[in-house]
Amino acid sequence: LSDYRLMLLVKDSRIIEVEKGQRGNLVLSAFPNRAFAFEISQVTPETHAQDGGNFFKMEATLVDSEWLPTLRPGMEGIAKIQVDRRLAVAVWTREFREWLRLKLWRWF
Repeated sequence: LSDYRLMLLVKDSRIIEVEKGQRGNLVLSAFPNRAFAFEISQVTPETHAQDGGNFFKMEATLVDSEWLPTLRPGMEGIAKIQVDRRLAVAVWTREFREWLRLKLWRWF
């Protein structure tokens, strides 16, 4: 009762970049000015279909417990997992490059 478990949805094409022990930040809709640090505790093989995409479910735990009394079950937000350092242009064009790779593969 004194701790929360975070459920994260990670796009199936990004699952290779995530592993247990990685850290990240969570921004909840109820607290848009506060980032909560978390650590991934379990990568599950369970998938979830949502908004026309496939996602893997992951469990994470909050690192700092300072704000726990103000949190409530069912809160939603956006989580960003720290993977590694990349060029901004590589991140911005990632979706296009994956789409182009599939189209070229289909054409050849």
